[in-house]
Amino acid sequence: TVLVAVVHPKTVFPGKQLPEGVAPNIYLSRFIAFEPQAPYTIIARSGMFCLGYPKPEEDDDPYHSNPMVHVKMQKLKFGVVPQECPRIHFVMGMVDKIDDPDKVLLSYGVSDCLSRIVEVDKKDIAQLLWNPQQIN
Repeated sequence: TVLVAVVHPKTVFPGKQLPEGVAPNIYLSRFIAFEPQAPYTIIARSGMFCLGYPKPEEDDDPYHSNPMVHVKMQKLKFGVVPQECPRIHFVMGMVDKIDDPDKVLLSYGVSDCLSRIVEVDKKDIAQLLWNPQQIN
């Protein structure tokens, strides 16, 4: 048994050579797996990723349109897959989905203005932690 958490690293400036397309001072996320007893040794880490803004088609209320859809996102490249990432996002919580034990819900904030919840398969988290080269 291991415990899993999401951590919140920031790219540094000035600092180490950043991967192509990654700007300094961008907040990202990564999963970590660690032992369930002290000293809570980290045994696996995923690559860094971002959680973003809703797509315009996700906004089903034209009278309360989300202003964040108009904010410029940062284009980051992880491996060969470019991602549209906000400059700041922060995972606040991760809980098991009550009606599906194979999934978790991640709650997160974007640019200190917007709250979101996403559903993630636990097998995808495990894949990110232990077999990232297998992800398409």
